[in-house]
Formats: sequence, C-alpha cells, structure tokens
Amino acid sequence: MLEINQIEKSYPKFHLGPVDLTLPEGYIMGLVGENGAGKSTLIYTIMNLLPPKSGEVSIFGMNYKENEVLIKEHIGFIYEQSSFYENLTPSSMARLLRLSYKNWDDATYRRLMEQFSIAEKPLKKLSKGQRATYHFIAALSHNARLLILDEPTSGLDPIVRRELLDELRRYVEPGNRSVLFSTHITSDLEQVADLITFIHKGQVLFSKDVEELRESYHVVKGAKEAIDTLPLLGKQSKRTHVQGLYEGERGDLADAQVELEPASLEDIMFFMKRGDEHEQIS
Repeated sequence: MLEINQIEKSYPKFHLGPVDLTLPEGYIMGLVGENGAGKSTLIYTIMNLLPPKSGEVSIFGMNYKENEVLIKEHIGFIYEQSSFYENLTPSSMARLLRLSYKNWDDATYRRLMEQFSIAEKPLKKLSKGQRATYHFIAALSHNARLLILDEPTSGLDPIVRRELLDELRRYVEPGNRSVLFSTHITSDLEQVADLITFIHKGQVLFSKDVEELRESYHVVKGAKEAIDTLPLLGKQSKRTHVQGLYEGERGDLADAQVELEPASLEDIMFFMKRGDEHEQIS
C-alpha cells in the first residue's frame, strides 16, 4: 500500500531520516513522537508538499512523484491547516468535492453528517471540533484507499473522538484500505492502531506491531540497587523507588526483586526519550 524507502529531508537545524517504512493493506499505522520529532515533516514529504532530499515514496505500487495526480484521487488527507473554502457551507463544499472525486459516496457522506450533527453554516463559523469532524467526514466519503491523517483528532471532545476512531476501524475492515495516523494522543492509537512507528529527532526508533509492543515492553519498579542491575532503556527516580523500561520476556526477570507492569505507549515513548537524553549526557 505505502512504501517509504530511504526518505531524507534537511533543514539548517533538523534532519529527517533516512526513513524506511511499510504500511500494508488493511492496517492502521500510528505515527508518534514529541513535538518537532519529524512526524509532520514525514507526512508532508510523503505527499510531496515538501520535496525530499533523497529517497522514494511508492503508493499503490506506483512511484508517487511520477503518478501524483492518479494517486491523489485515492488518498484522503487531513492536516491541521484547513484546505477547504471557509466561507462555504458543508453542502456547498460537498458539491465541490463531488466534482473533484470520481468515487464520491453520497450515502456515506449523508450518514456521517447526520451522525455527527454538523450544522449547515459557513465552515469558518463552525466550532474547531465541528470543522475537524467535517474534514474527517469528507476524507471518509470518497472511497479513498489510503487515509493520511496529521493530528486529526485535535480539538475533538472525547465522545466524538471515540466515534470517529470507530469509523476508522470500519473503514479498514474490507482489507484493501489503510490509514497513516499521526497524533500526540497516544490513547487514540492504543484503541485503533495495528502498527506503531515512533520517530525521535528525525529518526525512526521502531516500527512494530501493537501486540509485539505489548508483549515486549514492561515498566519495572523497585529499589535502586535492583533496578541498576537491569539493562533498561530509560529510568526515572521516584520518592519511594526507581522505575524504568525493560524490553524482553517477563520470565527473564522472574528472579529480580522488581515489580513489572505492562508499558503503555506513553511509557515507551517517555522512557526511550529519557534514555536517549541520558546517553547524550554520558
């Protein structure tokens, strides 16, 4: 579905890559990292809004640069800055979108508009949450094979966010569609993502199956003496104990005097970032 090979992009104070990623059909990939890590840069590079320094993007088995117009017909793209005409009402905007996309699905559009109760007034007069929801509805209504989403749930209340995440799951159910979903709301990805890619300082630290992450990473807690003997990816000192991130089998720590807990995605990001900062200081 989406293949990224050795993509690089350089700025005076930031370098992305080289990045290699594969997003298969039927999967939702979450893209995570702190602000400034390179998530949006990668997405804009994929879409050729920022031409890469080197590397290649292939979508639907075609080189993106050479087939951009054809490929974009089958991509739904949501990013933080609105690409719609803000003076238009939703129905007027939909008429334009219907002309722009050959596979526009009126039934899906009407169902989602009713489900999320989007008001019929100029887009600029909708709340931030309703505007974000409308972008989602438009992206889901033209039978795109690939959705590329950059912080799509920012500004949404928890109930609407959850309903939209359910729609993403429904969207990939046929097995021939995929989603690349960049967000800082890690709980969203824990609900819907099949794969997680973590970017830190322009580098991909890992790209793994969610189940593999759950089985491989654990938060360990214990006395400093016990924690210091373990090969941890990052540590944090608390008032009563020290804790850190362990990668490996739970059984490997059966004899260690420590407590183990499942690591959340936020835990993994926090401790990996902390471990990187410690290595730089050392």
